[in-house]
Amino acid sequence: MITIIRINKGKGPFYEVETSEGETLRVSEDLLVRFRLLKGKELTKEEIKEIKKSAGFDLGLQQAMNYISYQLRSEMDVRIYLKD
Repeated sequence: MITIIRINKGKGPFYEVETSEGETLRVSEDLLVRFRLLKGKELTKEEIKEIKKSAGFDLGLQQAMNYISYQLRSEMDVRIYLKD
């Protein structure tokens, strides 16, 4: 089992979750709530994998929302932006 050692506020809407294996996960506030990530909680490898997958999706979503917040963008513009 992997234990959460520390949770720190990172840049923007993200938090850094440090595990007992020395790994640092960058997750959004939504993921903290959805997975109930608290200091001392034990996680399995499968849960870590799912958190990483969700964190990648959240990062892309946040980048897309930030990109379209400045002006109207087409779906194609957003797709090209996220590929880069």
